[in-house]
Amino acid sequence: VALTKRPDVVAYSPAMRTLVSRLERVAGDDVTVLLVAEPGSEITSLARMVHETSGRHEAPFIEAACQDVPADDALGALVGSRKGPGLLELAGQGTLVLYDVPALSADAQRALAEALSERRARRLHGGPSYPLEARIVVSARTGLAPLVLSGAIVAELARWLEPAACDVPPLRERREDVESLVLKALDRSARLSGRHVLGVAPDAMATIVRVATV
Repeated sequence: VALTKRPDVVAYSPAMRTLVSRLERVAGDDVTVLLVAEPGSEITSLARMVHETSGRHEAPFIEAACQDVPADDALGALVGSRKGPGLLELAGQGTLVLYDVPALSADAQRALAEALSERRARRLHGGPSYPLEARIVVSARTGLAPLVLSGAIVAELARWLEPAACDVPPLRERREDVESLVLKALDRSARLSGRHVLGVAPDAMATIVRVATV
């Protein structure tokens, strides 16, 4: 669980400015947000932005990588079991981010769809139900249509993801952002390593921008 201030999303490019504006609009609606992003795209800062601008910044921000959850354990991990509460309950009134949601088992996806529909969920093996109060943000690597067609996402869940599905522009469409992203990454690395970084030579930066936007 991590509570943070509003993240610094780099959005100088037209494509990112469009995305940020859309996320700011839907953040207050409490709809489930789907971030469609190619592998390697930075989506955590976008999910945090939704969390911060939706009035939930003092509540938990919980992240889970669906591909790391064994299929046999996915349903219990999501809704809870005799072992303890699941992700939906732990998130409370905060935000739950599910990375690579197609990796969830079909049973877990249906349970998520049901919880979104009824705004309640129930732990495995009985017990009282509990209200779903959390904001849900999920990610996928491709759009909904091919995922539903292939069976990677069940139709029941897709209906809840479609209204606020947002395409995250790949780096090749964000030329105006690359320099700031590089400097931001260097600053983070310098703070973690305790070293002082002066910057990037102009020729080196030009090469980075050219390669990143091919």
